[in-house]
Amino acid sequence: MIVLRSLLLLATLLLLPHLSWGEALDDFRRALSELQVGKRFTPRDYLHCTGGEEACNRMEGGLGTVQIEIELLEGIISNLLIVAEEVKIDQELLPILQGLYGTGEKKLEGIREERNRPELALTIAADRYASYEWRRKGARIILFCQDPFRVIHDDGREEVTEPMKTYVSGDLVPPR
Repeated sequence: MIVLRSLLLLATLLLLPHLSWGEALDDFRRALSELQVGKRFTPRDYLHCTGGEEACNRMEGGLGTVQIEIELLEGIISNLLIVAEEVKIDQELLPILQGLYGTGEKKLEGIREERNRPELALTIAADRYASYEWRRKGARIILFCQDPFRVIHDDGREEVTEPMKTYVSGDLVPPR
């Protein structure tokens, strides 16, 4: 019986990181589905007004570890920023955005070069970034993801100074 409990506890502990990643992705999905640029804003319990304005035009808050900022223009969401850590862009988030905005996105990918800093006895590791842009119904939506920013010391120690982050930003595009 003790062995069975130990195995169940071990399995639970091994699954915890995956569950938290799933929660962040679920929170990201919820924010994307509830907050669309160009749509009328309806109050959300996870957003609160910022600033001392009489009329609330800027709100921020979070769903779990996902941070959200929006700006309103006459009750319409005019700017949106959703930021999460450790949400994978290609496998997890890109299909959701393609479902919302279509598959006609512009894609830009790149790699920031590895940099050696001998005077500091460290190397700044190369990292990958990707950006996707949709223009639809008077809105521009950008999905941006970057790998963790890692510093590798000459003695082999490795530090992550900024985790992998994924951003979705959107704003109304003025008519031409």
